[in-house]
Amino acid sequence: MSLSIRSNVAKVSREIMALARQVADMGPVARSFGAHMVRASVRRMARTAKWQPSSPGSAPARQSGELGNSLSWRERSGGDVVEWGSHLAYARIQDEGGTIRPRRARALTIPIDDRARGKRAKDFAGLFMIPIDSGDPDTVGLLAIPGTSDDDFQPLFVLRTRVDMPARPYLYIDDDDEAELHSILERHLSRS
Repeated sequence: MSLSIRSNVAKVSREIMALARQVADMGPVARSFGAHMVRASVRRMARTAKWQPSSPGSAPARQSGELGNSLSWRERSGGDVVEWGSHLAYARIQDEGGTIRPRRARALTIPIDDRARGKRAKDFAGLFMIPIDSGDPDTVGLLAIPGTSDDDFQPLFVLRTRVDMPARPYLYIDDDDEAELHSILERHLSRS
């Protein structure tokens, strides 16, 4: 932004006062920043084939759209602070990664069949456990349903005592965001 000073002291005084009011009220800038960062975070989420994970280190795969739709922002301290993120329980571990352990059971049930996606083990009648020794101490068995013949079964879930989730960051400011945020601030300050 440039400010040229000429001999009109009253005009310069008005311009300085207008600029001071704009700097004092950063609410509009905060609202623009928040809206931009939510849009940018949603755009980062990869579109993948249904139920296919994104690669570690890349943004989370967009499958149901629930995570992207849950993103919101808020301003605090009169616009001096902007926060954006999600209220969903799994949002943080998607962004930062970490270890998931069961809270009320002995093992996590991980769907391995399309029929089990989005469902719980209790949704299936006749489900039974098959203990397995896979060489992985965290994998303890399978949950399956009877197949078409007496000695046949169809595994629906793998049972694990823990899952290590790689980070899939999506809540960050990259160079393009920084440039856009700078432009938003410049536009705000130039309105005098």
